[in-house]
Amino acid sequence: MKDWKLISKIPSLPFPFLIKAVGFLVILFGLAGCSNTPLIGDDPKTQRFADVTTRALPKVSGSILQAHFATLNPDNAKDLVLFTKERGAGLNFVVLMNNGKGRFQRKDNKNLISAAADTLFFTVADLNSDRISELILLQKDAKGTRARIFVNNGKGYFYRPEGTQDLRLNSGIDRINPMDLDSDHDVDLLFTGKKVTDKNGKEAEYPMQLFINNGKARLVDRTATLMPPHVGQGVTFPVFADYDGDSVVDIFLVSERGPNRLLINNGLGQFTDTSDRALPGVIGKNTHADWADFDDDKDNDLLVTTRGIKKSSQSYPSEYTYLLENDGRGKFKKRPMKTFPNIPSRRVYLLDADGNETVDALILTHKGPHFFAGLGGWSFAIKSKARLPSASPVLEMTFGDINGDHYLDVFAINSNRRSGRLWVSLID
Repeated sequence: MKDWKLISKIPSLPFPFLIKAVGFLVILFGLAGCSNTPLIGDDPKTQRFADVTTRALPKVSGSILQAHFATLNPDNAKDLVLFTKERGAGLNFVVLMNNGKGRFQRKDNKNLISAAADTLFFTVADLNSDRISELILLQKDAKGTRARIFVNNGKGYFYRPEGTQDLRLNSGIDRINPMDLDSDHDVDLLFTGKKVTDKNGKEAEYPMQLFINNGKARLVDRTATLMPPHVGQGVTFPVFADYDGDSVVDIFLVSERGPNRLLINNGLGQFTDTSDRALPGVIGKNTHADWADFDDDKDNDLLVTTRGIKKSSQSYPSEYTYLLENDGRGKFKKRPMKTFPNIPSRRVYLLDADGNETVDALILTHKGPHFFAGLGGWSFAIKSKARLPSASPVLEMTFGDINGDHYLDVFAINSNRRSGRLWVSLID
């Protein structure tokens, strides 16, 4: 599950994987073992998110398409990068620097102005192991789809040094996913797409592309060597975790147009598709997933959201979200959960919001976000009204500790207006 003890339970996990685990599930107890100040209030049930948008953020015009918290300078305070579309001005990147106390100020980045025009998607990652985030842009130009890396100068300003490579990609790639996949303690890049085609316009043999990092932000395409071919199309989201108990990162592929897939890592970054024997045959229009150890048996389970599940795969009518229980060796069985929303769902985020060592869930639907407080094991109670500051529909969320209190805060993109809201986690 989550707290600081997680590190002692899986000591051989590579550093970037621990950061990923901490980013979604931990942070709350991250410094509890060495701090004289308790991080948890007298009653964790009082946890809630408070909207601090107007006092913490400068006004951002236009629609927000994407957002990522990032470490942009050595103070370790979580900064914020937004990808926006402004009326009359087109696409733009907005870099917001944190003053260390959760207040943000805009920083001009002239090198990103022209780059924004061709951008389809972006993410942030530390590619050169300096603990500062680079910016990675997925773009389309006259030659096709490419990824371009913008290096951070350590002060939140991005540029492209001479000789910085472009990564050429198959058509249809629409997402960049950073993770250390070959266990060498640097961040690699997995590119995925909903419908990936080769240079001849035919369905690609590999619906993903894997670029391995040499530790200095030089990346080489190792797809044919390390990835299995023909693992299905329609990949909307990969979920990275150790699923078979060998302390290396595996991949659960959320597939929009077919069954989800499970790729098991041999420890060196080479993956085998074990889906047919490891996953139940649930057919649905899958949208997202996240992992956690729900039952505290020291393995990683999954929660999957969908826009609909085929009747023959449903455990009950109007089932849209379900759990996958891990047997500890990377084989899963489906667990229904009637507590979850009985309407289409687009995203799920698992975290311990209240520090009580149980997994909580934030599930996004077209009717608004839902907060489910973990009761331990496979039990949840819906606490949306008590925990969330708004019921407005949310397109996507990104998480980070913005004020140094070791609780995860949230930047949420509103579905209707594409405006951003900043929610700070509070425990009274």
